Order: sequence, then structure tokens, then C-alpha cells
Amino acid sequence: RVRRRMKIFFLSNVYPIPGQPTRGAFNVELVHALRRAGHDVRCLVPISWIDWWRLGRRRATPTEAGTTYRVWFYPPLVLRSGYHRFMAWRLRTPFRQMTRDWHPDVVVAFWIHPDAQVAHEFARALQVPVVAMAGGSDLLVLPRDPRRKRAVARVLQSVDGVITDGQHLARTAVALGADPARVVAFYRGVDANCFHP
Repeated sequence: RVRRRMKIFFLSNVYPIPGQPTRGAFNVELVHALRRAGHDVRCLVPISWIDWWRLGRRRATPTEAGTTYRVWFYPPLVLRSGYHRFMAWRLRTPFRQMTRDWHPDVVVAFWIHPDAQVAHEFARALQVPVVAMAGGSDLLVLPRDPRRKRAVARVLQSVDGVITDGQHLARTAVALGADPARVVAFYRGVDANCFHP
């Protein structure tokens, strides 16, 4: 059986950034594993302007091939259900640059809102499927705010697939409106070179 080499556009703010090299280490390991499996993965990493400011306004230069960083701005503590609009506005240009001569087969985003909402918009522009990966707080904490809950539900109902870290989050995604047929519980692997008895 021959596995098809896929072109995967990965978008997430939960990813190592300058000054925070261990941030979202599980996502960079996922990207590396996909690349080792022969897939062409390119990453767009939005950096919150607050993180950028706290880290001394470091220039976000790629730490690895295929990774693009962009600082995005939003009003703190207000309009949270509309954060995807601010993120999309800042990421549209690098997204277009990254996909000008490279057409992904799928867009994958880790973090339901705003990341997967933005990924949905970008995937529709390319006419490719979009998959949202949930990590926990995006399904368990964000929906405590009624407006943010509606934003999260909208994403879960509009994407082509939802991947969750475990069955509990899968059930939560369905309870928030995701189609059960499109939800898959995903268990992250362990790097046996780092973690062993």
C-alpha cells in the first residue's frame, strides 16, 4: 500500500516562538513526525502582540524551513469572540505568499478559536478541507463566555474534521455542536528517545 504524500498547511499560535522555544512543543513534534513520514508541512505561526511585547519585541525569524511567523494585534480583554477577524487580517498576506506557488491538500489548525476559524477562511479560499485540532481549554474554558461559546460552536460545525486530545474532548466537541461523524479522538505519541524507563 502506497501512502500519498500530502501537502499540509499548519496554523497555530501554540508553537515555539522566539523567546519561548518550548511553547507548544507537542505541535512542533507533530509537524516533525509528519515531515519524517514524507509529508510537506508548512507552518504559519501567529504571535500575540502581548507575547511579542513581553519577549522584548524580538524579530520573529524562521527557526526552521517552512515556518512563517506573524505578530497579530487585538484589543485585550474585549471583543474576544471576534479575535479571528484581527488574526485573519494580519495573516492574510503571509498566507497568500506561502500558497502562491504551493497549493496544500489540507489546512490544519490547532486551537479552535481564533486559529481554526481563520484556517477555515483560508481553506475555503483554496477550496481544500480544513481540520481543527482541539487541545483542551479551547473546548473546556473558552465556552464559559456565551459569545465565545457561539464562536467555538460555529467553528466546530463548519470545519471538515475535528481532532481532539482524548475521548472526553471528543464528547465535549459533539456537545458543542460538532458532527459526531467528523470527530476523531487522537492520542499523541511519546518520543521514546526522550521518555523511557
